[in-house]
Amino acid sequence: MSTLFAFLHHVCAFTLVSAIAIEFALIRQELTLASARRLQVTDLVFGMAAGALLLSEDVTMRMIWGGIAILAGVAIIILRRPAVIAPSTKTGI
Repeated sequence: MSTLFAFLHHVCAFTLVSAIAIEFALIRQELTLASARRLQVTDLVFGMAAGALLLSEDVTMRMIWGGIAILAGVAIIILRRPAVIAPSTKTGI
């Protein structure tokens, strides 16, 4: 059974790498409705492969605290960002 899980782990890893390569190729093209749909499907496959790889690994408290710290940092950046562009500047930065 462990051989099967090792094989599936490698399949997910190769799927992850190939999905990233396909996404880069799709991003370089002109964005049309058809390429956006292909990008959506590729992103779905990428997410599923990444989730399968994550769930096959042991989740440690260090990983959990690291994820919480990242989410807290992103939340701080979003909450501190000005809601409207300042009228005195062109970019609002």
